[in-house]
Amino acid sequence: MRNLAPGKGGHFTATQEVLDFFVEALEEVRSVWDSEIVDEGEGKEIQRQLADQYEGWTSVRDKFGKKLYKGIDFQDGQYRVTLVLNSYGELKLDIRQWYDANA
Repeated sequence: MRNLAPGKGGHFTATQEVLDFFVEALEEVRSVWDSEIVDEGEGKEIQRQLADQYEGWTSVRDKFGKKLYKGIDFQDGQYRVTLVLNSYGELKLDIRQWYDANA
């Protein structure tokens, strides 16, 4: 496993493959979203349903909360769509490039 670190902002190379990845990942998120305001219990359920219903989603936990992400390899890193359930019970959507921190 590569040691990837998050990049800043949302600046992506616009190829058909990258666009298709983002559209697919966001459609998967939308398919399990069922309310306007998400509390901690609903956030956990959204993450669980997403992981159960679709391939390619990876679950990790860090100091920011429980994360579920789907990535596509690009150049020396990945583009990722991430759902973060933070310590306040808020479900956040994070879309960014991750790069090899050792490169």
